[in-house]
Amino acid sequence: MPEKFRVGLSADFRNADGSPTFRDFDLAPLIDDPRVETVFLEPESVLSARQLEDIDALILLAHRFDSGSV
Repeated sequence: MPEKFRVGLSADFRNADGSPTFRDFDLAPLIDDPRVETVFLEPESVLSARQLEDIDALILLAHRFDSGSV
C-alpha cells in the first residue's frame, strides 16, 4: 500500500479539548479519506522546519513562516 498523503493542519483548527474551533469548516472529507493522514501541528507562532518534515500539504489559519521554516 502506498504511503498516505499527509496534510498538516494548524493547531487553531481545534480547541484545547480537541473539539473543532470552526464547526462550519468540515474536515471530514480529509479525516475520512483512507489515502490521507491529517496531522495537527503544534501551536507555535512560527512554524518550524521540524514541524513540516514529511508534510505534503498545509492548511493554515493564522500561522506564518520565517527564514528558519524553509
